[in-house]
Amino acid sequence: MARARAAEAAGIEGLLPALQWLDARLAVAAAAAQAAHGVGPGEDPFQGLYVTGEQAQELLSRDPAMPTLRAVAGGGAGPGSAAPVLRRLARTFALEAFDLDVLLLAAAPELDLRYERIYGFLQDDVTRRRPTVDLALSLFCSSMAE
Repeated sequence: MARARAAEAAGIEGLLPALQWLDARLAVAAAAAQAAHGVGPGEDPFQGLYVTGEQAQELLSRDPAMPTLRAVAGGGAGPGSAAPVLRRLARTFALEAFDLDVLLLAAAPELDLRYERIYGFLQDDVTRRRPTVDLALSLFCSSMAE
């Protein structure tokens, strides 16, 4: 029983580098989101609860299905290269690097609730506290084709 707990603790600690990698990606995404949404965190207490006419026009000027945060995609080793538990999952379930990125994105709020607020900001919707497919694609893909 003690050995199982020690292995579990080592697995969680092994996720710390992966979460730090995710934090770095999210920091870049937050800057891109601020530019895309036109307002910084805390500047508008109702941000994410309404859309102005100007914002609607800007949204309609974008190409369909293009990642909103496309400046984030690419670069850096993914979380699987740093976390033994993720490498083990990749081997066991034949997961690609993108799969591990999405898995970490989805699991992060279960490990640290601050990710819920970050995801709400990035998605410009305070009610979207979990990652969506759109957020994952915006964070980890640079184009619709990718």
